[in-house]
Amino acid sequence: MCKSVLLCLIAAAALSAAEKTPAPKLIQMAGGEPNSAQFREALLATLGEANIQKGAAVIGEGPDFLWAVESASRPSLFVDDTARPPMKQIKGSSLWIETGNLATGISHTFHYVVDGKRFGGKFDVAAYGPDSYEQPGVPTGKLSEKLIHTSKIYDGMKSDYWIYVPAQYDPNVPAALMVWHDGQGMVDRNGASRAQNVIDNLTQQKKIPVMISVFISPGDIAGAEGTPTYEFVKNFSKETGRTLKDSMRSVCYDTVSDRYARMLRDELLPEVYAKYNIRKDAYSRGVIGNSSGGISAFNIAWWQPDQFSRVITRIGTYTSIQWIPGVLDGGNVYPNKVRKEPKRNIRHRTDRRTLRAPTAVGRCRISRWRTPSSCGNTISISHSAAATIAARTGIHKIRKS
Repeated sequence: MCKSVLLCLIAAAALSAAEKTPAPKLIQMAGGEPNSAQFREALLATLGEANIQKGAAVIGEGPDFLWAVESASRPSLFVDDTARPPMKQIKGSSLWIETGNLATGISHTFHYVVDGKRFGGKFDVAAYGPDSYEQPGVPTGKLSEKLIHTSKIYDGMKSDYWIYVPAQYDPNVPAALMVWHDGQGMVDRNGASRAQNVIDNLTQQKKIPVMISVFISPGDIAGAEGTPTYEFVKNFSKETGRTLKDSMRSVCYDTVSDRYARMLRDELLPEVYAKYNIRKDAYSRGVIGNSSGGISAFNIAWWQPDQFSRVITRIGTYTSIQWIPGVLDGGNVYPNKVRKEPKRNIRHRTDRRTLRAPTAVGRCRISRWRTPSSCGNTISISHSAAATIAARTGIHKIRKS
């Protein structure tokens, strides 16, 4: 005999081999038949037992969302720190649900309060707009198989990458180019980034030009033991406690030099040019990244403005992560560097989010240059860098959220 109602429901869901239910259908069921066995089975199969029990279960499409949690007593749901209406209990169970609308185009947070204590929640609930979904009549592009580049500049570092080609691409007409950092996050069409859907929709709407997108993952140096790059990355890994792969990402992305830019220009991108007709002017070529990928995006354009003049940086880490005074420059040098050096023709959009601040402080603690003053100023350095870059590179948009 089942020890709890929830276990019985899980067993029933497994026996019926229930498949995940699309968000609109599940939300509709929650509004019409929340106490039915069919809904409960669909809820467990779709959101997962573990997520429901730890208070992290949420699903949505567009503005419509559904939350579910297991609790012995009534939980209170807070979204963006605002209390939502009382949750509804599914009869005969310890499951609670709530449906509601969220503003699209931004990310949201939620958590529960159970018996006076905060419980569960997430900080990255994206409410996607229409362009993040496949739309009727919009042709879909084609994603290549995973390709692997082995770098000479980085002593054998291997980088996975994918090429996304929109349906409107004509080999006889040169296309624009966009290079994406942390490209593994773009591979799932309906994953967190929704990049492929957005590219398809905006291309169809003629809001962006036909462009070839290159999704590049951070490199992996694990197979190049004994090389100078491997030894440098291994030492950084030991010093900071980061994995070897994550350390390689930081070395590539957070170092202020032309090394990663040269790897792209001289090694990896020529492999793309051999397959596709790409425009050569910097005005038609962009680079984008988040966090360490964000500073890397700007860094590439800074060192090679003849190759890229369009940059999107989101929460870039303009901090001292790879700074070794007198040896290597880190992102903390950019405020002075941008002021003193000749102005580049770079069109740059940057987003800096207040939610990033605690993480920025954490990064300072693992940077190579550990002083109270540098750690205390990590956030202001990053923000002042964004402002300085705006003033000196022709940027007209800084978004703070």
